[in-house]
Amino acid sequence: MPKQISHGHTSNGKTTPAYSSWKHAKQRCFNPNHESASNYHDRGITMCQGFRESFLKFYEKMGDCPNGKTLDRIENNGNYSCGDCQQCKEKEWPFNCKWSTKKEQDRNRRTNKIYTVQGVTGCVVELCEHFKIDVRLFCNRLKQDRWPVEKALTEPVHEPEKITVAGVTGSLRELAIHFGISENRAFLRIHQLGWSYDEAFLTPVRQGNYRTGLK
Repeated sequence: MPKQISHGHTSNGKTTPAYSSWKHAKQRCFNPNHESASNYHDRGITMCQGFRESFLKFYEKMGDCPNGKTLDRIENNGNYSCGDCQQCKEKEWPFNCKWSTKKEQDRNRRTNKIYTVQGVTGCVVELCEHFKIDVRLFCNRLKQDRWPVEKALTEPVHEPEKITVAGVTGSLRELAIHFGISENRAFLRIHQLGWSYDEAFLTPVRQGNYRTGLK
């Protein structure tokens, strides 16, 4: 255990991740002005007396915070509870804390929507993993394209068209980067002005109004 100075987990003016996690959790639960109060204090999420009054009690239960993880609750609607202090015993609160990765915390959000697609039930992250689709692409299909959930999850991802210009082969975006032209300008030249791929990528950019046909 780290050298105990002041509150027990400070050394050389720095706090350990475990102590910081405990401190910030208390703030979320008991400070009505905290930026996350609406998700904790205002919802009645609290910290049991055992944890609230003693960091050492918290540390005995939780130990050091592993790299890449933060403090989480096992049951998202439950409290930060140790399970064996007087308050926990009176209220029958179980031990309800764990260290979780960001992905694990995302799965545990109360705002998560649960879907069942082709016999598979889960939140968005779990379904995207199962159907091997990027979460951002799924969300774009759902919100921007207004696809139904099943189609957004199961429609194959089409590879962008490959184009060859001056011996260089790549997607529209890749060629735009290679030839130093914006992807949007290349798209307009090809699809609105009817230019060939070579013209679109190799013609120097000049100031002018593309809608009038000026180069």
